[in-house]
Amino acid sequence: MAQPRDTIQPLAEADMPPHLRQRLEEEMDRFHHPHSVDEDLAAASKRHDALIHSKIEHAHEQVEHAKQVAATHTSDPTHNAPTKPVHNRDDAVKVKEQSVQEK
Repeated sequence: MAQPRDTIQPLAEADMPPHLRQRLEEEMDRFHHPHSVDEDLAAASKRHDALIHSKIEHAHEQVEHAKQVAATHTSDPTHNAPTKPVHNRDDAVKVKEQSVQEK
């Protein structure tokens, strides 16, 4: 738990010029932490968990979208058309000519 400001009484009660007293108060305010380390850790963990959950959710959405896109592509009948083996460059032309003639 954070230390209360009242524990620094000897410094606050010391006889010092006004500009130093103001500076001391500013520094005490600056370094005064209203939350304990455990509370800060719990808050940071909660933010971290929310960030991870958000990233996981986004990744799942991307995977589902990819599955949908893949499903539309595999249902295309041109992808399922039978192919003929090609053994060399000249055969590719012959295979194409044969397929045109068959149609």
